[in-house]
Parts: sequence; structure tokens; C-alpha cells
Amino acid sequence: GTVQNVARYSTDFVAERAIGWIDGFFEANDARPWYLYVTPFAPHGPWTAEGRHPSDDHDYRNVNVGAWGGNPAVFETDEADKPEYVQKDDQTFQEGQSNRQGQLRSLLSVDDLVDGVFQAMEARGEQNTLAFYVSDNGFFWSEHGLDGKNQPYTQSIRVPFLARWPGHIAGGATDVRPVANVDIVATIMATVGFGPEVQYPIDGRSILDPAARRKMLTESWPLGSRGPWASTRTPSYQYVEYYDDTSGATDFREYYDLAADPWQLTNLYADGNPR
Repeated sequence: GTVQNVARYSTDFVAERAIGWIDGFFEANDARPWYLYVTPFAPHGPWTAEGRHPSDDHDYRNVNVGAWGGNPAVFETDEADKPEYVQKDDQTFQEGQSNRQGQLRSLLSVDDLVDGVFQAMEARGEQNTLAFYVSDNGFFWSEHGLDGKNQPYTQSIRVPFLARWPGHIAGGATDVRPVANVDIVATIMATVGFGPEVQYPIDGRSILDPAARRKMLTESWPLGSRGPWASTRTPSYQYVEYYDDTSGATDFREYYDLAADPWQLTNLYADGNPR
């Protein structure tokens, strides 16, 4: 309960605390179900990579994380059909490459954290455990000239989402249904036996339910040049509305055919075709 500064690389410190909880708290009453929420700061900026440990020789600061040649959205040349903030932003491909490099190097320590937590679980016979690996947001590497997050395009809203539950979820399986972090709560509730008697409605759906969504809502409400906005997305299209900060009126729209234009280069809402 005491706020303090810890002179440690933060990802390692978070890993140590998480494993300590498995050892000292959860194992103390092994029959009791438990929930562990592990949230390393990485790969948030300034995405400082881990340096050499006194006890070993690994150093992630200059690890080769592979070359990246960008994608069509990085090299988009005509942004006249996009909102004004997109036309004004001008992050370069080189800046995107640098951000990618720093993020991936800092994620190597997150890999070590995940490995340590799962080794601790396996050593203590905690295999009947549903685990999720997920991020809170995506990030631009200069697609459409953008940096950061909070915009409706794919790079900002798409996140890694993995689930592991030995004996219940097939290893290596891929599910193409739309899914979001709101589904984690619903999946946990279904897994531990909460049924229709639950009194509080929730937005998510259990990923163990075979039903599929037709569409999903994404939204961002902070006021400013990049919002507020709301979007409907399906596997085949995405529709976006931006709202005026004062009146709330819709002041810009976008519509993308994701099957024909997965990099969202052409805003069809601006093409003059009423369809």
C-alpha cells in the first residue's frame, strides 16, 4: 500500500510480482479459483528496451527485429478524401520504422514475462486455466501519415487476441469471427458457470459460443482534432462518423470496402455514388 519508486526494469518487476502471487497467494489455497491480471507498460512509448542483466548476458537494446518494408497505407499519396486531421499529419516511413523497432525490442521482455508466468503455472499443476493475451489498442507505423492510436483505421483498432485453455481450446486454431476485449468478461463468466440468472447485462459475448457477430462498434470520444467518432465494422466494410465537438452533429463520414481495399485507401463515401 505504499507508493514508491522501484529501481528495476518495469517488465521484469511486473513478472516477478505476478509469479510471486501464483506462489504465495493462489497456491496457499489451491482449491480456490483465482484471477490474475498482468499489465506490463511495454510496448508503450518511449519503448525502452531492456539492457544487460547482472546475472546473464542478454541485452535487447540492439537486437535485430527484422526489416519492415511498410505497406500500401504507409505510402498513400492522395488523402483528399480523408478527414482534415489525416491530411495534416505527416509522420514519415522512417519514423514508423523507428517506432516499430523500439516496440518490438521492448516486447521481447514481455515474451520473457509470459514464459515465466506459464512456467510457474505448469510447475504447480495450474493447467486448468483460461488465459488471454491481448493488447488495449493498436498503433500506427505511419499508415496514412499517422502516429499513435485513437483513430478508426485498422492499425489503431486491431489488436492481438489469443486464448489458451488446455483441453478446451484447440492449440494452434484460428477463429476468423470478429471479437473484441469486451468479450473477455463474457467468456470468463460462461467458463465459471454464470448463466442467465446474472442480473447485469454486459456487452461482450463468450468466444466459446459458436455464434458469430455480423458487425462491431468501435468508438473514441475525447474531444479534439481526431474525435469524437464512432464506427461500424464488419468483415467486408467499415463505416465511420465524426462528430462536431460542440453540437454533436455528424461533420464527416468514411466508408471502406475492406474486401477490395483492405488498406483503406479510398473513401467510397466521397466518390459520388449513392450506393
